[in-house]
Amino acid sequence: MRNPLTPCKACREQVAETARSCPHCGAPGPGQEWPWSFGETLIGSFFALSLAYVVFWALFSALRRSLGIP
Repeated sequence: MRNPLTPCKACREQVAETARSCPHCGAPGPGQEWPWSFGETLIGSFFALSLAYVVFWALFSALRRSLGIP
């Protein structure tokens, strides 16, 4: 049974879809697709940054109140 070939994501040379790294350039997972699309990554990043903003805002608000800064 032969492995189908696909272009490496980094160097575009033909590699097996199941290869762990490209034999030409050494890129990891050269024949594997990304598990998430650009849109899913963008939405996830937006929610992660929004959550980080809320957490830091809450922490700094509590710090300002404890120091008596208006």
